[in-house]
Amino acid sequence: MSSNKFSGAVQLADLDDYIAPSQECIKPIEVAKSGKVKLIQYDSDTKEPYQLTEEKKANITLNDCLACSGCVTSAETVLISQQSLEEVYKALQNGDKKLYAVSIAPQSVASLAVKFGLSVEKTFRKLTTIFKKLGFNIIMDTSLGRELSLIESAKEFVMRYKLRQQQQQRQDYQQQQDGATNSHTAPTGLPMLASACPGWVCYAEKTLTESILSLICTVKSAQQLMAVIIKVYIAKKLGLHPSMIYHLAVAPCYDKKLEASRKEFQMGADDVTGVDCVISTVELLEAIEREGTSFLDILEDYSCNYWQSDITNLWSNELSESDGYLAFIARYAAKELLDVSVKELDFKVLKNADMQEVIIDKNNNNNNNNNNNNNRDNDKQTPALKFATAYGFRNIQNVVQKLKRKLNKNNNNNNINNNNNNINNKRMVMERGGYDYDFVEIMACPSGKEMKQL
Repeated sequence: MSSNKFSGAVQLADLDDYIAPSQECIKPIEVAKSGKVKLIQYDSDTKEPYQLTEEKKANITLNDCLACSGCVTSAETVLISQQSLEEVYKALQNGDKKLYAVSIAPQSVASLAVKFGLSVEKTFRKLTTIFKKLGFNIIMDTSLGRELSLIESAKEFVMRYKLRQQQQQRQDYQQQQDGATNSHTAPTGLPMLASACPGWVCYAEKTLTESILSLICTVKSAQQLMAVIIKVYIAKKLGLHPSMIYHLAVAPCYDKKLEASRKEFQMGADDVTGVDCVISTVELLEAIEREGTSFLDILEDYSCNYWQSDITNLWSNELSESDGYLAFIARYAAKELLDVSVKELDFKVLKNADMQEVIIDKNNNNNNNNNNNNNRDNDKQTPALKFATAYGFRNIQNVVQKLKRKLNKNNNNNNINNNNNNINNKRMVMERGGYDYDFVEIMACPSGKEMKQL
């Protein structure tokens, strides 16, 4: 496993990124001595021999790295010990689980489809054959988890937006009573920052303050929602304890190994792990090659995927075509908040292709022209919605720095005269928690792409 498969947030190698991680782990470890004599040396000063005993190798788990505040890196050797293909084979050989389930990210299927020149459907059916041969009982894709994550994220955004409006109304009333704006020491919940990228979240938790962390969406990722579906919903349907189910996740992003190892994703009083192991698309390809049969020659499994159909039908009223987080939330919010239906989003490139914005107003304008700012100023009851993408850590750093500067500016502006210009200027900063966007889709990888070329 090469370290360059990880995002800049968790790489120990390639230290030329825009983030400078600590190169020395600060976690104190007591290394037990094995008692074995490794070497006998002679001290030239005392003329006495002395023994050098062999020390056991220090072992730092992935959870240790996540709990440590010393750096934002996680060496690949840590991941290999807990999240690897070998661990999958060991679990299958043990056979101590009642059910073995695998959830496969659509991006991983798409990468394999491109490599072998097949359709996504054929590729998934061949993968089903492979996983059944290995001993898995349930094979699902994570598209359902992704759609649920999109829906819940959109609902959270609308809730935050409405709470901000209510707070702004209270502030406006207080300004009329006091003749001055109140100090504003914390963000009101916007801009909401995407939480689907574990590399970005890991970096944020280790380096940013609570005032910015509170802006991160609280909805679980598709991978963790699939864990709930498999180890709660399916477990209950089959009368199984969650601990009796082994859940393997196939993901395009190596950082998903970090996500699966987080203690907060353990479930129930028994702290059952939601995702027992994560392998990457590259590791899945390795498993395919181990079978010794050409992938093109593997038969397709046409059997009905009962659980996928059953669960999809359960949420059929809420599910829709999948978009990225920004696109889905923008359309959902436009309908819920502005009663506007938006089909096509017009992205405006800012400093680079990985930093773009979309603006939607009451008149269904999302063409990023100057009229949007005028509409927002003239119609305070239905302001424009502003969305942005920030892919790669250079752009993430830019977003974070702007948030910090404007939050500090908010905290320092405690004595502003009560005139329309000052109030309006103050409102434009306060409305979005110190940053002039309502939602920012943040991904650690440049271009925000998870699909890897194999």
